[in-house]
Amino acid sequence: MKPRFYWAACAVLPAACSPEPAAEKTVSAASQAASTPVATLTVPTARGDAVVPKNPERVAVYDWAALDTLTEPGVNVGATTAPVRVDYLQPAFDKAATVGTLFEPDCESLHRHNPQFVITGGPGAEAYEQLAKNATTIDLTVDNGNIRTSGEKQMETLSRIFGKEARVAELNAQIDALFAQKREAAKGKGRGLVLSVTGNKVSAFGTQSRLASWIHGDIGLPPVDESLRNEGHGQPVSFEYIKEKTPAGFHHRPHRRHRAGRAGCRGSVG
Repeated sequence: MKPRFYWAACAVLPAACSPEPAAEKTVSAASQAASTPVATLTVPTARGDAVVPKNPERVAVYDWAALDTLTEPGVNVGATTAPVRVDYLQPAFDKAATVGTLFEPDCESLHRHNPQFVITGGPGAEAYEQLAKNATTIDLTVDNGNIRTSGEKQMETLSRIFGKEARVAELNAQIDALFAQKREAAKGKGRGLVLSVTGNKVSAFGTQSRLASWIHGDIGLPPVDESLRNEGHGQPVSFEYIKEKTPAGFHHRPHRRHRAGRAGCRGSVG
């Protein structure tokens, strides 16, 4: 779609040689802003390098990890998903407009927000193509088998876009220190098993899975079972299996059941 100032220019061009009222020569502030070149930079994403705006003003986020990363150094997120029960993200949800859910963006609400930049990742990235129709969109899905390094790279990418390099460098240093501390604490403590419990169903996670890779890899807790698959929602196991393995300790993480529904937007934009 061509910007509004383009069509306005086409409309007044034929009368350029005749006297005009001053008001007809005045270009609106919005049109001037639209015609101002926007600074850009190239950043790595899950779908390859992308050219994005520098310090975008109207931002929509469909990835809770990215929302967390942006909120801590004070980046203003104008629109995001419906709230989830994560206390430290509640202020961000309260300030932002709701533009759908993580699994189902609301295209009409997003269109009204008129974002300059959209960030998605993880489950939200299933709607990437639809989101990209509204504004420049990047996919910051992390590598499940290398959560720590991939997550830090995601933070660095966002810091470059929003000019928060110094603060994010401090945060990454804190994360590195915490990993070093936990790695030392895990030495000699035996083996571990990473579980997800939903109701009466239990799943176990392999060493390269999204919930276990940083525990077995970065903290260094050896797995009780090397054969576990690395599927997104884990490998279903029985309580007998858990009793048989009797690991030194458990990492118990309640897991929100993946909501059914196809990727795409709710509503339509005419």
